[in-house]
Amino acid sequence: MGTLYNLIPELLKNNSISNSYFSYILAFLIVISIVIKTLKIVITFHENNIITRFYKRISSINSEGCDEHTKKYLNYVKNQEVFTLLSGIRTAPENAKMIMDLYLTGVVSRQRIKAIYGYLKPKEGKVYIDINRGHKVYFIYSFSVMFCFMLFGMLLYFIMTYENPSLLNIFIGLLIWMSLSLVGLFLGSEAFKYYYLKKLRESLLVLNKLANPEDNISLISFSKKSNKTASLDPTAN
Repeated sequence: MGTLYNLIPELLKNNSISNSYFSYILAFLIVISIVIKTLKIVITFHENNIITRFYKRISSINSEGCDEHTKKYLNYVKNQEVFTLLSGIRTAPENAKMIMDLYLTGVVSRQRIKAIYGYLKPKEGKVYIDINRGHKVYFIYSFSVMFCFMLFGMLLYFIMTYENPSLLNIFIGLLIWMSLSLVGLFLGSEAFKYYYLKKLRESLLVLNKLANPEDNISLISFSKKSNKTASLDPTAN
């Protein structure tokens, strides 16, 4: 990959259609990709080393000689760290129980739970999906960012290949298009969380595990409750 990064600037320099504008765009995309990779490495290091090291440390503690209350507390902490290692989520014990129960229903994967657990709350033995108006605005923004980056990449590709449809321009244009699309997918990742939450809501409704079935999570409506409920409750808005 490093060879490709070194090769592209030379190709751009020797190509008549390429100018500093496209060179700056490509340089920006390369920097973004490096930043993303670095962030992933840091996150992986944190999950695989720091958390694991802490668990090993508390696991080595001998509870002999401790009073029953201390033993209970130590086991409690160990159980919480086991949950964190298995799920990749550090949260309150009440939320941890909800997440484990949700996973055991089989309707959602561990990776999706990790992505959306911030929108989930336990309530009366069920799952409360918390999507307010601010969240809806952010979801719409994420969709827009993702769409704009993909559209911009496509436009740059057609501009480059329309003026000079050489093999080199097609290659560079596709590279820019794909790179911008990947950046858009990364920056607009919150949009996927809305899709996951919507699918989870449908599954929980079938299982009767949803604590707030009356809430309206549609992005095209900022009403707190669904039309059916809102018509009965004049304070819904």
